Amino acid sequence: MLVLLGVSTALAVITPDPREPEPQEETTPTGPTGATGSSGDDGPDEPDPIDPNLAIRTVKPVEGKQAVPKVKAEVSGRLVLTVETGGPAVVEIPAFGRTEPATEYAPAVFDLVMPDETRTFKVFDAESGDPLAEVETIG
Repeated sequence: MLVLLGVSTALAVITPDPREPEPQEETTPTGPTGATGSSGDDGPDEPDPIDPNLAIRTVKPVEGKQAVPKVKAEVSGRLVLTVETGGPAVVEIPAFGRTEPATEYAPAVFDLVMPDETRTFKVFDAESGDPLAEVETIG
């Protein structure tokens, strides 16, 4: 009986009190301004200082607009392309043999290495066949 009392007392000391609040994650300022959160969402795309051949681009559908957004990427460079569809879709780039799902909240993201030649690649909604963007290699 005394052993059982000793074991239960030891467990009570070791386990945390369920009424105590969990520690909160502390945020620290980042970036050159010391502000937290995202920065540069609406600014111009700048090359990555570590990889100057890296291009990060996002395309979004525009209601009532017939023109397809065009994205430029360097020949032999790397392109991270985010395609926002505004709803459920399967986005396809046939020239690369790649498809990615997209939803209203999670866009399709492609990480591509561009070929050694100048070309234009079409980006489609795989289900409807509607064009979503064009990727052009330059250089």
